[in-house]
Amino acid sequence: MDNIINELMMQMLRQHTKEKWVLLYTERWLKAGVAQEDVSIAARTKGTPQGGIISSLFANLYLHPAFVKWVDESNPQNPFERYADDIVIHCHSKEDAEQLLTKLQNRMQNFELALHPVD
Repeated sequence: MDNIINELMMQMLRQHTKEKWVLLYTERWLKAGVAQEDVSIAARTKGTPQGGIISSLFANLYLHPAFVKWVDESNPQNPFERYADDIVIHCHSKEDAEQLLTKLQNRMQNFELALHPVD
């Protein structure tokens, strides 16, 4: 989840907890710098640490309103499976899939996310 908006992630988390220590450590995790090859630390303004133990939890929190609620409300005829940020959506035809893909791409842009299709 390289592109999640950190402040939006924090807003989503605040809907689930008021625990100050959870919010504090989550914010620290999201803002943690990235070590570069030259040993410098680059600031992080968005995204979660790749391979980080908590990144799957962040993906689930972020994608619940961005994807799950949206697809349940606007496309209930399309069941799906999701694990963190990997999603498979079932469609009845290629035409249905193409229409849903266009709608999904627009929805994800609202959350500054991009889809990466499987090759």
